[in-house]
Amino acid sequence: MTQPKSYIYRSFGRFVLHNLLGLVVVTISLVAPLGEQPVLVSTVAAQEPTLQTTLETGLKCRKDAEFEFVGLVVEKVQAGELPRDLMIGTMRWAQKKKPEFPFPYFQFAVQKQAKALGVSL
Repeated sequence: MTQPKSYIYRSFGRFVLHNLLGLVVVTISLVAPLGEQPVLVSTVAAQEPTLQTTLETGLKCRKDAEFEFVGLVVEKVQAGELPRDLMIGTMRWAQKKKPEFPFPYFQFAVQKQAKALGVSL
């Protein structure tokens, strides 16, 4: 007689849960001898992505001209000619307008904003 599938899934779930619980108990007992609190130390420093990386990935850049435009925008931001927050906000706006390919919307909007601020691109 075969067991229904739901019984098998429940049994497997219990098996995984019990083994996971056992693994946690063993790990804690190895890490923290009696009377000491375990200390978790991260060896990886949290790094915030650069503006260039954020724009290139967020805008789904594919062509050399797109990467060059993003590089130019980043240079203008680093020079203090364009505000960083405005560029991030424009990227998010472009992503909402056309999630599949936001770059043309970003490029058009940044060119308009730069012109209004008196910055040449």
